[in-house]
Amino acid sequence: MKEKPLLSDEFESLLNKLGSFESNPVIALSLSGGCDSLALLYLLKEWILKKNGIIKTFIVDHGLRQNSKNEAMKVKKIVESYNISCRILRWLGPKPRTRIMEYARNERYKLITEACIEENILHLFLGHHLNDNIETFLMRSQRKGHKNGLSSIPSIREQNSIRIIRPLLDIEKNRLVKTCEFHNQKWIEDPSNFDEKFERVRVRKKKKK
Repeated sequence: MKEKPLLSDEFESLLNKLGSFESNPVIALSLSGGCDSLALLYLLKEWILKKNGIIKTFIVDHGLRQNSKNEAMKVKKIVESYNISCRILRWLGPKPRTRIMEYARNERYKLITEACIEENILHLFLGHHLNDNIETFLMRSQRKGHKNGLSSIPSIREQNSIRIIRPLLDIEKNRLVKTCEFHNQKWIEDPSNFDEKFERVRVRKKKKK
């Protein structure tokens, strides 16, 4: 069956299953510039208008690639073309030589949750999708003695008084690609998504075989 884009009505149903929101909510979105987070940006933009709320976005520039600053600025321009607030948060200081993805993820959460606290934001949306969920399950299940070996990504989690929400965990990435295409929205491909030195990339390629 041909994949179809995720549109507003279906997205709103996904959010309703995750619980209710206060009147005129102020929400945040973590943006990578990939098709997943930009599809989520478009869907949240339409949803927040109905709720008479405000959406703010955060991009983390990890400084791990030569073009990361330019990529962050490109994504910022896309967001601001929708008249949506966007801040670029930068990971400063020396970078580790090993377990880079793990440290980068932890620093990303740290920077964004601190920004949410600073701006009194209760809800932080992330663009993880079904493919991410399956890959996380496979990665954890391969680790001997891992207590979370048979768990996947939670759709809602609270951290530092921030409600972290992942509404797309049952949606395949292909549908998010179609969503961006439906809205004529270009996205940025992170080259690390194709680098087999990272475990997630190896798991992804193995899963496709």
